[in-house]
Amino acid sequence: MRRNTRQTTIKTLVRLSEDIWVKGEKKKRKKQKEEEKKEAETRNDKQNKPKLGTTRMIHSPLLFCFLFCLLLHSSFFLVFDCLLRLNWNLGMKHNQVIANAHFHKNWANHVQTWFDQPADKKRRRNARLAKAKRVAPRPISLLRPAVRCPTIKYNMRLRAGRGFTFAELKAAQVRLQPSTRGSTFSF
Repeated sequence: MRRNTRQTTIKTLVRLSEDIWVKGEKKKRKKQKEEEKKEAETRNDKQNKPKLGTTRMIHSPLLFCFLFCLLLHSSFFLVFDCLLRLNWNLGMKHNQVIANAHFHKNWANHVQTWFDQPADKKRRRNARLAKAKRVAPRPISLLRPAVRCPTIKYNMRLRAGRGFTFAELKAAQVRLQPSTRGSTFSF
């Protein structure tokens, strides 16, 4: 039994090696034939090659370009049509409006009117006058020094400063007590 199995395996190995060798030889022959064909074609091309300046040289590339462009154009539209039919999501590019965003459903509830602006102006003015009468003869707000703004651009402008220094208050003979009202200090 063992001899038979060994013999069969040896026979199969021999067959396989022969098949591989035969296939390799066939491939070599095929390559040689292809190379011979290419050489023959190049010889024919060199012989049949048209000279520069003939109409054949000018029109053949133009015709080729035209046909190539036509092929590209038609294939592009075919691909694009297929994408649309398959309903592919091509994605949004650039800063477009968000589709189907219903943000204006209850716009009437968010309308803000300002019809009471003149009445509010009058109300604030009357409140300021009433406070001035109530606290008279004192000023309504804190006293602040008149100060010139810094920099060349604004130094002609006068504005309210932050507060008086201790030296200024001493020169004006104002008592420095916590109960002092109506004046500000800048330490």
